Amino acid sequence: MKKLLLIAIVCVLGLFGTLRAQNTEVVIDGTVGAYAANMNRFAPVFVAVQYSVSQQYYTAEEIGVEEGAVRSLSFKTDMMWFEDNARRLEIYMVNTDNATFNGLNMEQVSAEDLVFSGNVTFTASSWVTIELDKAFNYTGGNVLVCVNDLSGSMCYYDSYFEGFALPAEEGVRCVWSSAEEMFFDPTASAITAKETANVVPTVKFTFGEAGEPEQPGDETEEDEVIVIDGTVGAYAANMNRFAPVFVAVQYSISQQYYTAEEIGIKEGVFSRLAFKTDMWYEENPRRLEIYMVNTDNASFNGLNMEQVSGNDLVFAGNVKFTPNSWVTIKLDKVFNYTGGNVLLCVNDLSGSMCYYDSYFEGFVLPAEEGVRCVWNSAEEMPFDPTAGVVTAKETANVVPFVKFSFVEGDAIEEMTTSLSVYPNPVNDRLYIETETEVEEVVVYDLFGRRQVTETPSRQGNVTVDVSNLSNGVYFVKVVTENGEIVKRFIKK
Repeated sequence: MKKLLLIAIVCVLGLFGTLRAQNTEVVIDGTVGAYAANMNRFAPVFVAVQYSVSQQYYTAEEIGVEEGAVRSLSFKTDMMWFEDNARRLEIYMVNTDNATFNGLNMEQVSAEDLVFSGNVTFTASSWVTIELDKAFNYTGGNVLVCVNDLSGSMCYYDSYFEGFALPAEEGVRCVWSSAEEMFFDPTASAITAKETANVVPTVKFTFGEAGEPEQPGDETEEDEVIVIDGTVGAYAANMNRFAPVFVAVQYSISQQYYTAEEIGIKEGVFSRLAFKTDMWYEENPRRLEIYMVNTDNASFNGLNMEQVSGNDLVFAGNVKFTPNSWVTIKLDKVFNYTGGNVLLCVNDLSGSMCYYDSYFEGFVLPAEEGVRCVWNSAEEMPFDPTAGVVTAKETANVVPFVKFSFVEGDAIEEMTTSLSVYPNPVNDRLYIETETEVEEVVVYDLFGRRQVTETPSRQGNVTVDVSNLSNGVYFVKVVTENGEIVKRFIKK
């Protein structure tokens, strides 16, 4: 019981960040040596193209610390005349002895070098800080930073990032390239750059404690796996279906039920899920929200989807669907399965289509069992399944294949503290009402980045100023003497 509770706490920390003490900021902006500061450069991203990738070296002399765990990095923008621009990024960091590139050849990185994957909004003329998903263990030498922009749409404006110029005799320390049709994969092979530069982006590294960083969300025991692929009952296997996502449209949402008979355990803690694709084209990244709900329902009432809540959100981030394979998604927050049926809601927030159909393998249900899968798509805005009941465009008696990874045992006890968060949606002031003492309130964006922190240490109403937040979906974590509660809200 205690072990399961510990796993749950660790996984939640994986979504909402890790507390850090004694952070040290190292700013590399051309103040080392005789470099000229405040030069403008497209790297580390170039939002005026469909996809881009850049690499740059920073030297041990510039970093100036012996070792440490880098928890975040920041880039300084010099954008003046257009609105904020959100990009979907991968960031890799590598300890290296190299300090310059060999012509146009970039360095090949590995999946183990990935320290961040998610959305970043670049704001005009400011530092943009990126909290790393995995701390980078800096060992004291030079560092390669690789920024891969997976965004499949251009913003039609140039983006500039402040940088500093290097003497020509020092060699090339920054390379970048762009593409129109498909994002780069710097782990597959060495990429040939389109352009080199002797201007390196200004950067800020935030260091925590030195040594090998302990990563959140690592399980302490091997999970068991439940595969629901049509082998239960008289279902016909290997049917194809667009659900749980449909990448040929701008946005999509699906819901499907899986029954207690198919899951086959009394209770447990789910840590991962996987879908089986049947796609015949290259990988396609999508930005997803996944909600999971324990329910007595097993079929939909016509075209009415179920309304879910912010507490049902178990994953928010990017997923690459790979052709003809199981695609596994590690949940940000474990799902506490209590033994009945499960509703699975997959909300695709991606604002660009891939121009190919996507198929996911599924199984057919007898017509008399009712509709167990519904979905819808949109062209202009993503869905919000927490705001109200979404009306489906289409129903199906084909349910996607799924795998649930779980630790069998007692369900995790939920904290029962009475707590209200209002109004929702909110304009300027968010009110928190509870009978217990509130020790800390933290507001996070959809991708787990801390936006607002309050330490009221009092009982009753707590007011949080959210007027400076951009419009969108956020989470508020309320820490009380009885534990933590997370609520979802919308800033408008």
